[in-house]
Amino acid sequence: MRFFLRALSASIGGVVLIAVLMLGRGDADPPMDFAALDDGGGVMVWRVETYERHGSKAEVTTQNIMDGNLSLFPERCVMEVWTLLGPGGERIYLMEVAWLESGEVVQRARFVNGEFVTERPALGFSEQQKRPGFVGSSVSTLPSELLTAVRTDFEGMLAGGGYELVEPTTAGTIVIAPPLSTNADELAMALGPRGYRPPYYGDLDVTDIVIERTYTADYWPIRKERWAVLSDASRVLVDSRRITIEARPAWEWRWFEARVWGD
Repeated sequence: MRFFLRALSASIGGVVLIAVLMLGRGDADPPMDFAALDDGGGVMVWRVETYERHGSKAEVTTQNIMDGNLSLFPERCVMEVWTLLGPGGERIYLMEVAWLESGEVVQRARFVNGEFVTERPALGFSEQQKRPGFVGSSVSTLPSELLTAVRTDFEGMLAGGGYELVEPTTAGTIVIAPPLSTNADELAMALGPRGYRPPYYGDLDVTDIVIERTYTADYWPIRKERWAVLSDASRVLVDSRRITIEARPAWEWRWFEARVWGD
């Protein structure tokens, strides 16, 4: 899950979310306003429904997963990060979970005796690592300031010339993408002899890569997609991230932990 966190942690200092476990809670409170977390604390939750094409390298990738590679995931999974915040944006605790659409937990991680322990429960693998300075430190952007930070990033991508507005296919959204031009470095990595890591498209006749970012009308990010453009001008989706961000009351932290770890 580390590659996924790096892609989404710029604004709130490392937070990302859960689908199946979040359903069917008759006693659940509605999402909170982000500003309520600034003073009273609570939980910041990011949820990302992820698709990464494995293509003709599916068997290789599956074997690497079975052999204990914790940076690889099934082609489709749901990833969440729950961060427990105290007043003033203090980071108290962190949990990360990835599971299949069926609800089976693929990977889970939390602090145990001061170490961040990552587990693949079905395979019996685990890894311990230090995360010095996480607990007790504060997020770089307060929850109430998150939307402003996201909009600043959005405007910066447009102003920098690396992205431009494109026609959205869904009403009420804003879509940006780089101008169509071959990304030689990315193609070399994907099509070269070592290009087996997802998203894999070395088995396609790729001429270009297009990355599209979709936002709501008020600039919340909701989707990032990577398309392979083929020699016949058709496109194949090779990477997709559907994003949800919520502020939740603090009591849900213990509920979530018990559901995932059974304690």
